[in-house]
Amino acid sequence: MTSRGTDKFGWISSARITVIATAFLLVFSGDLFAALANLQEKTPSDGSQKSADVPNLSEIIPLSTELSSRLAQLENRKLDIPDLAVIENNYAEIAGRIDAVSKKLDHLKNIESGSKVKGLGIMQTFTYDEDRLNKINVPLDKAIKQFDALGSEWLAEKQRWQEWRNTLSKNHSYRRITAAFDEADSTIETALDFISRQMDLLLAVQADGARLNAKIARLLDVESTARNEKVHMQSLFGKSPPIYSLAYFTQFNGDLWRAAWENLKFIPWPGKVFFLLHGLELGLLVISVIGFLALIYRKRKAFAASENWSFVAERPFATVLFVTSLFATVRMQFWSPSSDLVLTLMIVIGSMSCLRLLVRVLEGGWAKKVSCGVMSFYAITALLIIVEVPAPIFNLFILMASIVTLTFSIKWIKEYWLSESGSYPLWGTRALALWFAIVIIAEIMGETGIAYSMFVNSVITLAVVALIVLFIYMLRGGIHWVFFSSPLWQVKLMRSDAQKNERKVLFIIEALISVFLLLPAILSIWDFYDNFPDAISGLLSPGFEVGGQKITVGLGIAAIATLYGSFYFAQIAPKVLLDEQIMGRQMDRGVRGSIGHLIRYFIIFVGLLLTVSMLGFSLTNLTIILSALGVGIGFGLQGIVNNFVSGLILLFERPIREGDTIVLGEQWAQVKTIGMRATIIQTFDLAEVVIPNADMINSHVTNWTLSNRKARLSIPVGVDYGSDVSLVVETLLGCANDHDLILKSPATEVLFLNLGDSSLDFELRVWIQDNDNRLLVTSQLLQEIVKRFREKGIVIPFPQRDVHLYGVDDTNGQSLKHPIGNEPRPEGDTSLNY
Repeated sequence: MTSRGTDKFGWISSARITVIATAFLLVFSGDLFAALANLQEKTPSDGSQKSADVPNLSEIIPLSTELSSRLAQLENRKLDIPDLAVIENNYAEIAGRIDAVSKKLDHLKNIESGSKVKGLGIMQTFTYDEDRLNKINVPLDKAIKQFDALGSEWLAEKQRWQEWRNTLSKNHSYRRITAAFDEADSTIETALDFISRQMDLLLAVQADGARLNAKIARLLDVESTARNEKVHMQSLFGKSPPIYSLAYFTQFNGDLWRAAWENLKFIPWPGKVFFLLHGLELGLLVISVIGFLALIYRKRKAFAASENWSFVAERPFATVLFVTSLFATVRMQFWSPSSDLVLTLMIVIGSMSCLRLLVRVLEGGWAKKVSCGVMSFYAITALLIIVEVPAPIFNLFILMASIVTLTFSIKWIKEYWLSESGSYPLWGTRALALWFAIVIIAEIMGETGIAYSMFVNSVITLAVVALIVLFIYMLRGGIHWVFFSSPLWQVKLMRSDAQKNERKVLFIIEALISVFLLLPAILSIWDFYDNFPDAISGLLSPGFEVGGQKITVGLGIAAIATLYGSFYFAQIAPKVLLDEQIMGRQMDRGVRGSIGHLIRYFIIFVGLLLTVSMLGFSLTNLTIILSALGVGIGFGLQGIVNNFVSGLILLFERPIREGDTIVLGEQWAQVKTIGMRATIIQTFDLAEVVIPNADMINSHVTNWTLSNRKARLSIPVGVDYGSDVSLVVETLLGCANDHDLILKSPATEVLFLNLGDSSLDFELRVWIQDNDNRLLVTSQLLQEIVKRFREKGIVIPFPQRDVHLYGVDDTNGQSLKHPIGNEPRPEGDTSLNY
């Protein structure tokens, strides 16, 4: 029993028990020691607690005197107290302006004919004042927080001195000590009273600001609600008297023109707050305009020679205005507060400059005509909206513009029908004519809401599409310059893939512009979202949850872009970095290939990590998952892992390199590619063989070009026994020395190796510079040897055998002279033998 039990549990040795116990202590010792430390901190001795909190009698009077010094410092030091009089004056100024604007707004609301297209811009004025209030309140809030902290500090000091008095008065009743406590209490009360008076002043001013802020918020809420109801409900269902009725013409009365005049007074000019907040960006915008103009005029000849950017040289000012206004328009969508007037100004400038460039860039006549009409209507519509013209006037503009567009569309349809210029212009103009015919009918019937939505939204949509198309056209020219004219073209490894790389980059850029610029702009124009930022957020926010982590559309696009970018950059970076003109000048082809593979693997690995972390997955959890998968990899994927590790060994130790000539088994080949899993070699028959990397490590491989590419050729030569040996040696040396590919050093050798059965055996040993030429040199040498041997009468023998027969008589010997079936015929026999 004992022996069986010992055998059964013999694997539990004392060493293994020690290892298990040590691991257990290492895991739990941290928590155990932390618990003991917390327990010691929570249960100190009474004596130590008392000595740490209550001072000695000898320290009471100095501490009381120190309190008096602290009070003097509190009263005399310069705290961050703002000038309350200036703040109150600013509050009064803002309140007066708000009251005046509110009264004018109430006056305009009483005018029935003064209904607006987009409101009066009053909300912008209120937003300016709200932002100004927030800036004014910053130092006020800071001062309140500072005095609140000082009050808490002196209250804690008051409680501390009260505890000291209660503790020490039990055992001691010295009059000087009691007086010190009384003096400390008086000092603390004085400090608290000083802090309280300052806090009362600050809080009173803050209350005024809060009431003013609440008033602005209430006005903004009322105006926003009214405007949203008006715009979103009336935009589609708004009605007016039909144009052919008398009620329509009676709208053009004195009240209408007074409302139009009042609207001009309320054009939302940008205020001081706007320029204070965005003055730096506006200044940079002006500087960028000047810088771009200088750059274009300096490189005007280069732009003129470019196929894609020749229009830049012809119209530089329009190009600069287009680019800067487009960037400023997109950027202003995220400004708070923004300025509708400045934004409209940028829109008009951008549309006019875009029109100038489109006329130059577009080739088709119909495209130029449509662009002129769209951009002109776009600029006029933006101006009418910003001046807030009354609805009857704006409806009349929509009717006239639609009639003009319909007239030209019918004319273009006839031209394209007769010219047979293609189906796209014809069907495009037909759709345009049908669309504006519906707008005209809606306006005539009094369906002004439908007419307004169709006209304004379609004009803005077409204008935005034209702006973005022109912007993409300019980007294409820039990308083409990067790959074909920039210093990147000088990189040798990039030239062959320039067109492919250009297509990839253009695909990425155009996809990003479509998703993040064009689609959100169209959705916000057609009122699916309130504004451009909300449209972007609405498009990117939908998603689903995976393990408690929400994967949104935005995260998915960002992850895909990151992963695609990492793979693309992994292809580009090694070619650029390892170019012969940059880092690869002192490297041979094999070294460059190995380093290129390592750079590529590293970039892809980093891209994968960024993608995983971008999706919200913890790298710690990923490490745990990879550890768990390590067991499965060890069993199921060990061959792949073995080949991958072998590939890394090939790249680091470099026993073979790309371009080397090797002998694997009986096969001569050249190494073409060393990959992650396998190595591709190419035989001299141009057959490509895929060999796992593990076989390249474990098998016997002869590398003829590992340290150098020199090679020695050994050519055996046999001559007849009657040949002159010295002449043979001289002839072989002459053949070798006259060959251009044979090296002079090491010297050529001719060795007399053996007296063979049928020949005198020699060996010609020569050296060549490049092993790739061994077959060619061997063939040429053999041809030259045969030629010179014939000229000098040296015979190359063939195998001969003399057979001697013993014990055979003459009769049988004669019969063996001729093979069976080939006996000589009797004289005169002409028959055939079969």
